[in-house]
Amino acid sequence: MTQNITLLVGALVAETQPVLRSMTKTSKLSSNFFLGYLGGSSIGLLTCGIGPVKAESATATALALIIDRGFTVERVVSFGTCGSLVDDLSIGDLVCAKQLALGVNSAKSLETLHGFRAVDVVTVDRPVTTNTGREQLASLGFHVCEMEAAGVYIAAAEIPFYVLKVVSDSAGGDPEDKVIAKGPRPVRIARFMIRARLLSEAHLVGALTDLVGRTL
Repeated sequence: MTQNITLLVGALVAETQPVLRSMTKTSKLSSNFFLGYLGGSSIGLLTCGIGPVKAESATATALALIIDRGFTVERVVSFGTCGSLVDDLSIGDLVCAKQLALGVNSAKSLETLHGFRAVDVVTVDRPVTTNTGREQLASLGFHVCEMEAAGVYIAAAEIPFYVLKVVSDSAGGDPEDKVIAKGPRPVRIARFMIRARLLSEAHLVGALTDLVGRTL
């Protein structure tokens, strides 16, 4: 009997490590890809790296590894952190995508996830860190921005695809974002990684455990 697997794809180790710690019967297929069980459901867990190009390439490689082992990928979920573009989304809020765009064009409609706020998501190729950039994307109807989902979507092709994100900041629209962004680059990265890990632990692990246990 063919085993069905949900492929979970996150960009950062800070986002995927809390999920990895919650997995059982884990096997390492590569430096950034693991198979195992989450809440009793079979999953693949991929850390794809930052940006849509890396996300597409890493996801395609992971899918090939799964298929080579005779498994069937029943769905692909892009998860992780995102920046809010509207003021009624706060840090820690969980959202799923109803529309997904790479850049500001060619939005694709997605099946939403019950129990989560459905929003329009834009995948950008560089961080949005200013009010001007935030307002431009919001004026086009987007609610959150992130940097990988569209790349994962392209690689997933005809496989059922979903986006589940937790808001980590206001994409430069809040004074606290400036605090995180101050100092030398290693300090800025460390600050964000800590926030991403804490948000993943507090919000994403439980939500993903519930999600992979659902019947399509």
